[in-house]
Amino acid sequence: MTGYTITPARYAKGMMLVRCTSDGIFISRPARILRDDLNCRFTNREGGYIASARKVERLRQALAS
Repeated sequence: MTGYTITPARYAKGMMLVRCTSDGIFISRPARILRDDLNCRFTNREGGYIASARKVERLRQALAS
């Protein structure tokens, strides 16, 4: 299990939606990286973080290391 899924965002043109899964009350590692390191914004409407394709690639690199 990767802990996140990436799909095209419905309401932000040209952006990606990253939905992170969490274990209980704690914020997952992908969500923390998106929020703190990459400065992505959370959208309640779609239930995930809005990120550009470049930031999604940076997320993948950060999780690989």
